[in-house]
Amino acid sequence: RTIVALYFLWPIQGQQTYGDKLPCTAAYVDSVPFFDLVTRVEACGIPTSWPHHSQLWRSLASKDWVPTLCTMPKYHVPLTTRVPKSIILVDPVRAAGFALEALWRLQAERASEAGGCPYPANSDWLPGQEPACVVKLGFSYEGVDVRMVEGEGRLAVALQALATQPGY
Repeated sequence: RTIVALYFLWPIQGQQTYGDKLPCTAAYVDSVPFFDLVTRVEACGIPTSWPHHSQLWRSLASKDWVPTLCTMPKYHVPLTTRVPKSIILVDPVRAAGFALEALWRLQAERASEAGGCPYPANSDWLPGQEPACVVKLGFSYEGVDVRMVEGEGRLAVALQALATQPGY
């Protein structure tokens, strides 16, 4: 006899909403207590069979894997950096500047270390061009909490809007 755990839930941070359509959606649960529960269940010897073991599931749901794999050209992951909420709350323009500076550095490093390995076509910013990027919260699903922006000013506005939304 085999006992496994199956979780048909979506761990989130804050409050996942669809604007004014719905205040919340079924199957969303707060990520911190949920993963604490899953970890305790696994520690009792009951493995998670759906969707993934807790460590992989947390990494996929939080989008932690994206900044790690973006530096490896063979995976074709767009360049990604993380911006701490505390920096956004203190000075969103400065936070946007830090993020763009980090992405410029990553772009330069990727170009110098690619070793002939192709990476996503047309993904490099050109000097003098307004950088286009995407702002996304971890533990967010279905395109919610995603903003496509161009330029440092719009990036700052998007960062502040996502970091200060109700329930986050």
